[in-house]
Amino acid sequence: MNTHAQLKKLMAAVAVIFSLTFLLSSCDHENPEMNATASVRVIHSSQSTGSVDLFADDVKLNTSAIAYSESSNYFETKAGERTIQTRLTGTSQVVSSQSINLERGQQYTIYVTGSGTAGQNSVVTTDDNSSPSSNQGKVRFINLSTLTSNASLMMDNTTTLFSNVAYSTTSNVATVAPGTHTFKVTSAANANLSATTTANIEAGKIYTIYLSGTTVLGLHIAANN
Repeated sequence: MNTHAQLKKLMAAVAVIFSLTFLLSSCDHENPEMNATASVRVIHSSQSTGSVDLFADDVKLNTSAIAYSESSNYFETKAGERTIQTRLTGTSQVVSSQSINLERGQQYTIYVTGSGTAGQNSVVTTDDNSSPSSNQGKVRFINLSTLTSNASLMMDNTTTLFSNVAYSTTSNVATVAPGTHTFKVTSAANANLSATTTANIEAGKIYTIYLSGTTVLGLHIAANN
């Protein structure tokens, strides 16, 4: 084969590669959902369950185990229909598993709840982490304790922020002035059940206050941002 023919063949191959590269680039541009991501975290509220890891379609997202009453950071992962699991740390034993359609740009919290060591329930929330009004903080409340079917949250023993929040449900969001506040949970069904926690609320921050416990009530707070 002469040099001219070889050159023509080489130029044709380059043109094919260039065309394929352009086509793939155009496909990515025309289908942004292919690269869309969402964010997921886990809050561990199952009193009798050991530390857990968070998985999306068998891919482990966390680097440190999440123990009872702890919250992970948000982990960015591919959007779309995903199988989200928690497993006992260092094992293949599934604690909770749900198929969730993760929407592009959204943030989600997976709450491990219930009792026992395996086959737990989990509660999933889509998190509204939009900034609070100027010089304010925001809080929301979720009841994850099997000890009470409904719970109310008070602040500083004077203000009822949320009333009769049912088990496994989340309240609306309330605006709170910055500063150190004492939060207390009470149960209309059982006057002997109560739990308190003290937290410093910062301006511009968003917090989730959650009630847990299968034998003893515990009130915890996790920062969303």
